[in-house]
Amino acid sequence: MIADFSAIFDALVAFVQVGYSMPPLCFAYYCSGHGEHSHRLLIDYIDGRAGYGHATRVSAFACHLLNLPVVERPNVYITSSAPKHVFSDSIALGALYRYAEIDPVIVQPLAYRVDRQKSVEVLKSFLSRKEHILETERKWLEEIGAHAVLSDAAFLGCLAANSAGIPSILITNFTFDSVYSYLSTPLLQVDLEASSQPDHLTPSDTFTALVPDIAVPSTEIDSLVAQIHEGYRCADLLLLLPGYIPIPSFSMYPSLPAPDWVDASSNSFHKDIVESLSRTPSPCALHPSVPFHPTFHLPSKPNPPRSVVPAPLLVRPPSTTPSPYSDEGRAGILSSIGVPAELHDPVRTKVLIVSFGGQVFRAPSRTPSRNHSRSNTPSPSPTVPSSPHSEGPSSLTIPSRLATPSHIWIPGAPPTSRPPASAVSSSSYFDVPELTTMPPTPNSLQTSFDITPPCFEEDDSLFEARLLPDESWIAIVCVSRPLFIEEHGLRLLLDKEGVGVELSRQSYEAGDWALAVEEAWVQGKGAKERKRAEASAGIAMDDKRQEGLDMARKVVSWTQGWWMS
Repeated sequence: MIADFSAIFDALVAFVQVGYSMPPLCFAYYCSGHGEHSHRLLIDYIDGRAGYGHATRVSAFACHLLNLPVVERPNVYITSSAPKHVFSDSIALGALYRYAEIDPVIVQPLAYRVDRQKSVEVLKSFLSRKEHILETERKWLEEIGAHAVLSDAAFLGCLAANSAGIPSILITNFTFDSVYSYLSTPLLQVDLEASSQPDHLTPSDTFTALVPDIAVPSTEIDSLVAQIHEGYRCADLLLLLPGYIPIPSFSMYPSLPAPDWVDASSNSFHKDIVESLSRTPSPCALHPSVPFHPTFHLPSKPNPPRSVVPAPLLVRPPSTTPSPYSDEGRAGILSSIGVPAELHDPVRTKVLIVSFGGQVFRAPSRTPSRNHSRSNTPSPSPTVPSSPHSEGPSSLTIPSRLATPSHIWIPGAPPTSRPPASAVSSSSYFDVPELTTMPPTPNSLQTSFDITPPCFEEDDSLFEARLLPDESWIAIVCVSRPLFIEEHGLRLLLDKEGVGVELSRQSYEAGDWALAVEEAWVQGKGAKERKRAEASAGIAMDDKRQEGLDMARKVVSWTQGWWMS
């Protein structure tokens, strides 16, 4: 069923206001903990934290729910293995946080690489405990008196709701049955990365030696994926966020396996898949509802009709006062992350944010970090264990220079690529960049390339500024994650609504950024200037907040309508 969301909910709101009143709703909001990446062989130079995109948008939507008028405002419980501080915005408004391991995770030795074999091991381990976890969650839903489950995009939350006899709403742009299914693609990450490389950069064998990229046989993965798919089938309503890919637990077409969706020759969705996405909500038939399990504490009620509804982008809107688009507001943001006042002029200074997922900028300490060795060698050369199964950590040689006219050293990036020998851009704007780290390091780094980059311990209690994408982001330089099937939906979104320039992994690690950054800046310059002018005039500044509140109000009405039916 493809629903006219507005008409249904307007009628439900009118019914509620005229004839019935019920206590505040209680939502259990399940949030995927995907975002951490780790590997025991790489622990010496890989930070175990990454972005928590699911948690960021869960907190954003929870804020919309908790900002509704008192008569509509629900109680919100957030359950996730993501850390509590990521949800600080919604917790400040009254959301209750509960830590629980409610989904497996894709193992990412790097933010843009996947360890297929380790990921399957983690999935098998989780599924072996699924029934025990499911029973724990069912009892907890009953204890808190949950009226519905919201999920982004943890399949177990939908399964638990069905077991407890209450409806569930899936709020996402992709699901992990597709992600795990794609681990069986014969396309190899190193080949995909090599196909997008400049001639002077070649993929290094170092990382592949540490983490071999071997396709998971479909005979091994398909039965595991079926269990995830079964959980998502229990969801009753799909709120489809922008950047979506096929959701096979709702639409009958296209179905799994996910590798069938991708053209191997171009590493992009087949034309018929793209066309089906452009028609979303799709007129194709939806899978039927999965009947609720019988329960003793609730009267027997049928599932609500399944439906798919497009939803707005969930973002954390700018919260600074004055507006970040005003000169005063922009100066305040730049000052908060340590940019000196003389560099606040947007004509003179361009600010590039480097962020893999939600990035937290912390104040540095001068305490030496872990056992990193540094030398004057201009290009990284890691020494790795002789065997992928070795227990010993790797020892690394880190470059002594933070930057040269052709190379930027990336703290935390694996030193697997050799930087190019010559400058990468002929543009005078990018030839010799002035570089300053934020927060400032103990040494000034502007136009000085002979400084040993300091290594800082991070203090988790020091959160200076959080810079997360919102509707003001026009141009994005992205490093592709070849084995994440959802990347294809994000590419389509960027092609349609913004500027997206892809930077290869090797170019990223080698500091060969200039051409990609310049291309994104040139393509996005006009749109950015228009956005800044409109926002300075107050045009459309409240649109995202209003869209979020409307979506929250409709979710409340949908849930109330089912309980009153």
